[in-house]
Amino acid sequence: MLWYQGQNTVASELPATASSPAQSPGFPLSSVPSSSRVVVDSANTKVEELLQLLNDASQRAANASASPVPFVLHGEEIRYFTRQQFEAHRELVDLAAELDASMVVEVKACRTTMQMLGIEDSDLPGFVELVPYGPDEVERLGSEGYDIYTAF
Repeated sequence: MLWYQGQNTVASELPATASSPAQSPGFPLSSVPSSSRVVVDSANTKVEELLQLLNDASQRAANASASPVPFVLHGEEIRYFTRQQFEAHRELVDLAAELDASMVVEVKACRTTMQMLGIEDSDLPGFVELVPYGPDEVERLGSEGYDIYTAF
């Protein structure tokens, strides 16, 4: 399920509830205006959804000079990036690394979730930035003017 919350969202297009951002199943990240700064808030996102979001971020960057899209991971999806699961998720990790190196995305992992999952810092590739608590990082970026695109 995907959600998008941003100043460019039209309520009639994306219905909202009182306690959550605007719901948007299948709302592509690439359709978020490149003039908007956006953060992907990812909690327990499936591999296929992360691949699609990374491809959308790449397409969005190709259409204009969009700023890098932070991907804040704070669920089971952090496991996809571990050394132990690299072979099973090579396509995802390679794409994320390429887009990170090209300054299209910034992949960030929640240390709190990592501790709960038994993941060590050294289990993740060097391009993944570690943040103390994923939801706080999303909130911080939101307070800096980023629109929040939630995938879970």
